[in-house]
Amino acid sequence: MLITLTIAGSDSLGGAGIEADIKAMASLGAHPAVSITAVTSQNSQKVSGIFPIPASVVISQLDAILEDSHVSGAKIGMLYSAEVAEQVARRLKTENFPIVVDPVFIAGVGDSLKTDELIEAIRKFIIPISTLITPNIPEAEDLTGIKINDQEDIADACRRLHSMGADSVLIKGGHLNGPCIDTLFSKNRFLKVKVPRVQIRGHGGGCILSSLITVHMARGINVWESYLRSKIILDESIKSNYAVGHGVPAMSPIVQTYLNAEKMHRMPKL
Repeated sequence: MLITLTIAGSDSLGGAGIEADIKAMASLGAHPAVSITAVTSQNSQKVSGIFPIPASVVISQLDAILEDSHVSGAKIGMLYSAEVAEQVARRLKTENFPIVVDPVFIAGVGDSLKTDELIEAIRKFIIPISTLITPNIPEAEDLTGIKINDQEDIADACRRLHSMGADSVLIKGGHLNGPCIDTLFSKNRFLKVKVPRVQIRGHGGGCILSSLITVHMARGINVWESYLRSKIILDESIKSNYAVGHGVPAMSPIVQTYLNAEKMHRMPKL
């Protein structure tokens, strides 16, 4: 069984974070192991509470997993504090598997999911151990210190993140006006993928995409192919969004599972 690892926060409504990571990884046949960095009280409209897990407990979870299981790939999501970021980086830097970093600073509903010191800790400790980093445009602006207004700025940000130590960089283009263009920078080459903009403010898309990529890379698939395969699944997940509350809708990579469940529910009883 392929074992992948996610290090992230818990979303009480299940639309993002650890819960989305587990669904995404399992949808591709991987067994997801988890190290939880924070518990959040949130719904589809707001984050009402963040309860950080001490760094020692986060590392204890990692130690328990890594001493007993063969992990083939890891995804790092919400870390919340600089201390957790530093300790996680120190624990993982000697491991020999791909690490996909999805820097989480703001929840899908717009609330902050970080302490003030986190961005510098991501720059100093997490980016240098990353095989791929997958920020959206506001996250890329925070990490690079530049304002991103167009494709030239995105290319500049990619190179800056690469110079900080990331092997490859994927900047998601959903926050710019016009068509949605993702930009992948790897081995000094750019790949730009343009898709029609969907007028849906979904919840959990970044978590799902990075988790899917992690599983593909854990199987030894290169970063280009891992991204393209994952992007196809994500786009279908976005189109098949559904309400779990009165605010931002959720999306899921296990679309077909939900459709089959609905069919079974509607079948007449004998």
